[in-house]
Amino acid sequence: MSFASLSVLPFFQGFTQEDLESLVVVMQARTYAPGEAVFAEGVPDDGALFIALKGGIRVSMAGKDHQQFTIGQAREGTVFGDMSFVDGQPRSGTVTAVTPLETLSLARASFEVFCRTSPSAALKLMRRLAQLISMRLRNADKFVVEAKTMAQTAPPSPPEPPRTKVVSRGIGEIDETSQPSVFQPVTRLERTEKAPAGGLTERDITERPDVFRRS
Repeated sequence: MSFASLSVLPFFQGFTQEDLESLVVVMQARTYAPGEAVFAEGVPDDGALFIALKGGIRVSMAGKDHQQFTIGQAREGTVFGDMSFVDGQPRSGTVTAVTPLETLSLARASFEVFCRTSPSAALKLMRRLAQLISMRLRNADKFVVEAKTMAQTAPPSPPEPPRTKVVSRGIGEIDETSQPSVFQPVTRLERTEKAPAGGLTERDITERPDVFRRS
């Protein structure tokens, strides 16, 4: 692999031919078939930095149920794997080839050698990585702000209708809110006289002597 493969990439603008020639020496060419993982989330590896020379990639992360969610896609020229390359931690996501993929990778151990043999070029590389990570963090911050703004400006959900207390009366139901008087307590009952066996009372006989008069 010659330095010309890197010189055309925006990430390496400002690198001299000597810088790139010394960098290519410590890098490794890797190829991946469509659907093949370049690295997996949470799996320790050599923490290599990758550059996609040809082909496309998909970046995904696992949800709570371990289902993979795509968070981004990229084409040739993309530099990825930078977080683990810088901090040495396991991968924060899974990168999968979506087309035949050709890459150059720089392992952390190889970069340490590069720092000793080409300190000037190594410093340029770290500065470019710092700029790349800063740009991605800024974009992530903007995304968070936009998401919160959309959530705050979204119309409120309609309130739930009030729950109606329903009292069963055996056959059918009575709605307390529409018929409140049905459930008002009785404070006074008018005095009534009930005839035994549903017949006439004594008052009927004494006050209405004609009650038995035939018409």
